[in-house]
Amino acid sequence: MMFKILISEQDQTYQDFYKKTFHGFNKIVFKQDREKIFSELKSNHYDLIILDLKKNEGPSCDTLKRIKSEFPDSTVIITSLTEKAETVVKALKTGAVDFITKPFSAERIRFAVQQ
Repeated sequence: MMFKILISEQDQTYQDFYKKTFHGFNKIVFKQDREKIFSELKSNHYDLIILDLKKNEGPSCDTLKRIKSEFPDSTVIITSLTEKAETVVKALKTGAVDFITKPFSAERIRFAVQQ
């Protein structure tokens, strides 16, 4: 089954990782800028959004809050360098279906996408 995935990821290493991980199975689109993410979501439907929490966003999860407010049926997986329980709990309570701490394996992200 082909999924259309919007990925917010600034790190080129992770962008390459996603391209390799999802090659041939999913259509992926990368957007780094917050406003470009919302512009893309207004123009196109995505089966999944993979959103990397920026260090300065911390436990507030503002981008996730806005996505869930404007696109409540969207499925969002959060990735982050942080393992802080406060941030993980906040993301899941805000509507993320999964929280994956970096670094992670191809198997881990594929498993999350398949759920």
